[in-house]
Amino acid sequence: MSSIIFNVPETTSVITKQIVNEHATEGRKKVKKVTIPKYIQRIDDRAFDACESLEEVIFEKGSVCTGIGGFAFWRCLSLKRINLPNNIQRIE
Repeated sequence: MSSIIFNVPETTSVITKQIVNEHATEGRKKVKKVTIPKYIQRIDDRAFDACESLEEVIFEKGSVCTGIGGFAFWRCLSLKRINLPNNIQRIE
């Protein structure tokens, strides 16, 4: 089984108004790494819920993200590293 890297695209149904929507990648069991583009302002509740192989979350340099919703990374059993941007104001 190969693992994949998930780069949040600029235009997709998982993003509305610079927000990674609730359940955006829920249950994608092969995702190992997620890159959050710098224009994303918020990650909604449970956006990456149950991505069991997810090991790393990277926010692009210059990120404007200010909030991460509740259970955003719930059931990410392999998660080892998240590099949070300095301007995060709220983690629910």
